[in-house]
Amino acid sequence: MRKHIPCVSSRYVPDGPASSRLYHTHSPCYLTRRQDVQIPPDLPPPPCLATEVEQVLLNLLRNAAQALAGFIPPDGAPPTITVRAEHHPDGVAISVSDNGPGMPPEVRARVFDPFYTTRPPGEGTGLGLSVAFFIITQNHKGTFAVVSEPGRGATFTFTLPLGGTS
Repeated sequence: MRKHIPCVSSRYVPDGPASSRLYHTHSPCYLTRRQDVQIPPDLPPPPCLATEVEQVLLNLLRNAAQALAGFIPPDGAPPTITVRAEHHPDGVAISVSDNGPGMPPEVRARVFDPFYTTRPPGEGTGLGLSVAFFIITQNHKGTFAVVSEPGRGATFTFTLPLGGTS
């Protein structure tokens, strides 16, 4: 049985050369992208399987980078990905937001469905978000949600309980 250990959230947010490789693999537009990471130093570490939480974050960051590929925000702001962690009463909430094109309701309703993808054939399996959802809700007994509107970007938020998992 795998053991959940305290996770230090900032450890699992790629930055520097690692994030540059992640973003730049999709499009030259990431040379001008902005990454904003907001993690309070006193954030309590929730118990987790570190490699699984890292997989969830990488999937969310990759999806945000793909959403921003070739997209110019209407307000003229640079393409931006924001990672934010906060202490909530029910645990630690981690959000990955972008200022990309957003999603219409019919897409938003299906993003966690296995094999559902909006990518062209051969560019996506439709498993990244469904696996991420499973990791958080089943393996960590947390929650996972998405908020998005067309033209207003997307925010994916998952919460890891502080009480541990059984």
